[in-house]
Amino acid sequence: MLVTPLKIDEMKNRVVVLVREIVEDIVKPTGKETMAEKETLDKINTVSKILRRFNYDVVEALYRRLADKRETVEDKTSRNIFLDCVAIAGTNPNVKLLLDLIEKKEIVGERACQILMTLPMYIRTPTKELLKAYFVSRIHIVIDRN
Repeated sequence: MLVTPLKIDEMKNRVVVLVREIVEDIVKPTGKETMAEKETLDKINTVSKILRRFNYDVVEALYRRLADKRETVEDKTSRNIFLDCVAIAGTNPNVKLLLDLIEKKEIVGERACQILMTLPMYIRTPTKELLKAYFVSRIHIVIDRN
């Protein structure tokens, strides 16, 4: 399957739109419509499936775009949803990005621990290098706590 740059741009835009819709579903509930009726979980699943197609650089660029440093509820929610989707995607580039963000201390504390705890369920093709990076990240978390 050949993917043209245009299609990748369309997929990136789709990720941004879906993450914003998910944030709206969570932060600004409207009427009596439930998350199930809004198909919020399906949107999360779709974002994760799209992220599986991207390489490290594309996922990192999306993270920088969606993980705004402002501290509004919407921004925090957008960042957390995107990080969850990256973890669920579980490809080596996605996992490596999460581990790098933890190592750079862009993800810290409880959030870093949550991500590290969920990764074993989602890593799709564990390699020696990836598992080594995973365990090094876990060791750093333990050392930082002490």
